[in-house]
Amino acid sequence: MMSDIFQDAWSTLYHGDCIEVSAKIFGSNVFDTIITDPPYELNYMERGWDRSGISFQPETWAEMLRVAKPGASLAAFGGSRTFHRIACAIEDGGWLIRDCIMWYYSMGFPKSQDISKAIDKAAGAERKVVGTRDRGAPALSLRMNMEDLERRLAAGETKTADGRDLKAAIKYAKEHQVIEITEPATDEAKLWQGWGTALKPAFEPIILAMKPFDGTFAQNAEKWGVAGLAIDEASFQKPGDRKRLPSNVLLDDGAAKIADEESTVRHSSGVMVKPSLFFYSPKASKKEKLGPWNRHPTIKPLGLMQYLCRLTKTPTGGLVLDPFVGSGTTLVAARLEGRKSIGVEKDPEWFPVARRRLIQSQLR
Repeated sequence: MMSDIFQDAWSTLYHGDCIEVSAKIFGSNVFDTIITDPPYELNYMERGWDRSGISFQPETWAEMLRVAKPGASLAAFGGSRTFHRIACAIEDGGWLIRDCIMWYYSMGFPKSQDISKAIDKAAGAERKVVGTRDRGAPALSLRMNMEDLERRLAAGETKTADGRDLKAAIKYAKEHQVIEITEPATDEAKLWQGWGTALKPAFEPIILAMKPFDGTFAQNAEKWGVAGLAIDEASFQKPGDRKRLPSNVLLDDGAAKIADEESTVRHSSGVMVKPSLFFYSPKASKKEKLGPWNRHPTIKPLGLMQYLCRLTKTPTGGLVLDPFVGSGTTLVAARLEGRKSIGVEKDPEWFPVARRRLIQSQLR
């Protein structure tokens, strides 16, 4: 079940399945907070860990409920297409949905199918290539991933760390680095030129839930040492502005820059609001990722995870659990916020990366 464990004064990291580890090792009513970025079940980049169905299973979140203290907070990321399934599984697992934080970012990875190209392909018509364009940041990520895959192939390996065919994974990375610019070949394709199937993603929801109380808020706070959110702790203040209370809208630095340039942002209600009303954090830097050591495709900014650790802390800090550690951002963020944490990571590719990041964070 578990092949490795890392532990220091602040963090414990288990290598194994989160349900199995939790059932075997963790008692009931242990954790004050659960902060996690679970699989979105989108089969992202054909990664095996993103198509297991574990996030959609109420049993997963029921086990997390068992190990959480009454009144404990749960913050779970989700994808715009599938977060409702995760939210329903969390609710069916016994949690109370309290809110949904919207994290807006500027660098999304478009996954839209070109309908004009699809029509020509179905007709067996060959399109004339008139140029190419780079996918930008996603292409860089794919290039880095492809370099790693090619090193594995040169070493005689045939499978990726998550069990995919190595040659097929390299082919996928090469095909998705650049986009060919082509002309429609058939009249029907010309009619549908410019039509696609999806929008560019620019936000991710963070499902905010709570384990049912033992009595009232006050009684739960006195008995279990956890209740509500650390509103004052998570408040923020921009230069020249007054102190702002935390809201359920967060921005990355790119989205904040766009908002600042335009001076105002139009809220869904139609009201014009200033970007200074919202908390934002810089995107994940190469330094905090560990440079080439960390090629995780869905890493979250450290500043964002630190904010969630502040928002959900108890007066004494409180113990954090992340059942889907990935490359370890939650555990590093908890350490930086003075909170102890425990995490579980199943994938053999990411466990050593998370362990290395935790070791590096000790040196700060």
